[in-house]
Amino acid sequence: MTEQRVVATAGHVDHGKSTLVRALTGTDPDRLDEERRRGLTIELGFAWCVLPAVDGSPPVTAAFVDVPGHERFIGTMLAGTGPAPAALLVVAADDGWSAQTEEHVEVLDLLEIPGLAVALTKADLVTPERVDAVRAAIDRRLADTTLAGAPVVVVDGPRGTGVPELARVLAERLAGHPPAVDHGRPRLWVDRVFPVRGAGTVVTGTLGGGRLCVGDAVRILPAGHEVRVRGLQSLGRAVDEAPPGTRVAVNLAGVDRDQVARGDAVVGGGPWRTTSRLDVVVRALPGRRVDRAGAWRVHVGSAAVTAQVLPLTDPVVGPHVGGGEPPDEATGAVRLLLEAPLPLVAGDRLVLREGGRRETVAGGQVCDPDTGPPPRGRAARQERVTALAEVAAASTPAGRLRALLALTAGARPGSAALAAAGLSATEPRPDGVAAVGDHAVLEDDLERWTAVALTTVGETGTDHGRLVAALGEADAPAGLADRLPGHLLATGRLVRTPTGLATPGGAAEAAGGRRDRDEALLTALLAEPFSPPDLTTTARDVGLDHREVNRLVQAGRIVRTGDLAFAAEAVTSAVAVLERLQAEVGPFTAAQAKTAWGTTRRYAIPLLEHLDRTRITRFDGRLRTLTGHRPSSPT
Repeated sequence: MTEQRVVATAGHVDHGKSTLVRALTGTDPDRLDEERRRGLTIELGFAWCVLPAVDGSPPVTAAFVDVPGHERFIGTMLAGTGPAPAALLVVAADDGWSAQTEEHVEVLDLLEIPGLAVALTKADLVTPERVDAVRAAIDRRLADTTLAGAPVVVVDGPRGTGVPELARVLAERLAGHPPAVDHGRPRLWVDRVFPVRGAGTVVTGTLGGGRLCVGDAVRILPAGHEVRVRGLQSLGRAVDEAPPGTRVAVNLAGVDRDQVARGDAVVGGGPWRTTSRLDVVVRALPGRRVDRAGAWRVHVGSAAVTAQVLPLTDPVVGPHVGGGEPPDEATGAVRLLLEAPLPLVAGDRLVLREGGRRETVAGGQVCDPDTGPPPRGRAARQERVTALAEVAAASTPAGRLRALLALTAGARPGSAALAAAGLSATEPRPDGVAAVGDHAVLEDDLERWTAVALTTVGETGTDHGRLVAALGEADAPAGLADRLPGHLLATGRLVRTPTGLATPGGAAEAAGGRRDRDEALLTALLAEPFSPPDLTTTARDVGLDHREVNRLVQAGRIVRTGDLAFAAEAVTSAVAVLERLQAEVGPFTAAQAKTAWGTTRRYAIPLLEHLDRTRITRFDGRLRTLTGHRPSSPT
């Protein structure tokens, strides 16, 4: 099967687009009886042909999407043109450059769809001088557009004159046209839906982003229906798989005809997210203005959605109709609030039309399809506009991901970031981007926040809450700040300690200092082992806080009883003294134990009660007897 390229027609009504497609392909693209009766294209038409091989290259199949030329059907024209990668402009020699020629070229230019050629039709109806004049007007009008330099070929569709030459020009131009890239994220904007008896629902469209295969599980967005690809056709032939950049008919299992409509998208791979709030860099046409006022309609892919337009700074104003240098505001950034969500990614092209004036006003590029609250203050809004321009300048999904992360303080939740940039979850992580938990992070920012974390931890360590707060003060997004300590633990940059988090070197140093402080406390308690000093005061004097004291208690190195605390070694010594006492006198009284220990009743009674509780001694109400149990050894 030859390589396939999709080409959309464009041009004013009755300039011969459908006739020309029929001459090139041998197929009438007008499917409706009304279209044939009126000689007027109302719906999208489709036809294809194999173009001649050029310069030893294999032949290419051109799949034509024939669009209506009447101004009443501009929405249908946009639905067919939006997903197309290239266009063929048709201009009639007798009418010349007309109103819809102008608007169609504006649309192609705003969508940045290159023009392969210009077919100058109906030349047999005018003089050669008129043909030359129209050709010159075409060259002048196309200057500074994406169709600039497109060859003009004089053709007569009904007679076939010039059609072979046009086919050759199209083949040459398509040979130099880059093929569609497979990013593993197929998205087919639906432009037609129809039922097939015995097969179910079929949708058609121009496939982009990745390939579809029979049996694939896909979703229909924005509704979210989960369906399966039952069958595929491309150019009238059943196929097992369809690559990106091709016209495809998809037989879907699991969805009814009335659950799918033009403007929906069949998507696979992923991740995919729908959005109704997005930031867009736009360019206004000459004499047009983009601001809050207006009945705005956004056209993207095959979808058309009502929207509010909120300029991020000033209204975007196109150049004066009379020409001259465009004003500074000719391009700018706006926030679009869509009436219905769409599955958009950074880099998608769209057109803005104003319904009240029924005119195309501007076009733009989606920069952030997952935007948050609007920035406050003019300086912050202007800073965001500048950052959005960086996203618009990125030419690859990987570059857009890096620019999107820079747009949001260096980090975003991973799946949302991949969806916004148009990257598949299976693609390798782009250079300069790291993963921290479920977040994607710019490596430079990660190193900056890591330095903040290590500085915060310092020599003495800190706890998780204080570290997260410090990262937040350093502008780390909340979700990332909470996950970064775990990432630093997993990568060995931090270690856990009994009191929180520390660097490996700091933990070792802290452990040495803590051992010294531990020994100082125990030495103080053992100075008078059976009449120990107050634990809280002594711990403070040697530099230990209550958490470190509790650690020693839990380790069994300090024994609490009542409001007193004894060193574990003192308890062991106390039992040894009682063993000697019992060997001399047998069962003993509290007074005898107090005397043997050389202490006072204040210390002796709590210590004896501890020995009773731990079953080291047995008390009958007057005398105590050692049971033979020994004190537990400290851990």
